[in-house]
Amino acid sequence: MAEQLLSEGELKGIRETVEITLADRCQLLSRSNYPDGQGGYKITDSDDGYQIIYADVPCRIAERSGRESFLRDRVSVEGDWILTLPESQAVSEGMRVELDGLIYDVVLTNAHQSYRTAQRLLLRQFS
Repeated sequence: MAEQLLSEGELKGIRETVEITLADRCQLLSRSNYPDGQGGYKITDSDDGYQIIYADVPCRIAERSGRESFLRDRVSVEGDWILTLPESQAVSEGMRVELDGLIYDVVLTNAHQSYRTAQRLLLRQFS
């Protein structure tokens, strides 16, 4: 068994320190569901079909210097902003973020990163 580089206690301490630095607040939005009339549901496909599922989420946003691309499963993903959230915050690609009156699409997350101390999202500005 490989030795851990950081203990759970050390990771917890780093995560708590990161959360202190998240001075802004944002809303996380997801597409709404509606009944399909056959016992299931459909997901809205319009841009106005998003609803807030997490409000007042601590965050910090940073603009990327230039347009950067990241390779994910051999597909190039581009984004202009990096949003940092608490490590424990549930979020996924395809969601949207509302911050300071602007809307951003979540195009990539660091969900599978080892020793993750925060959620870091690659965003593309929607409006």
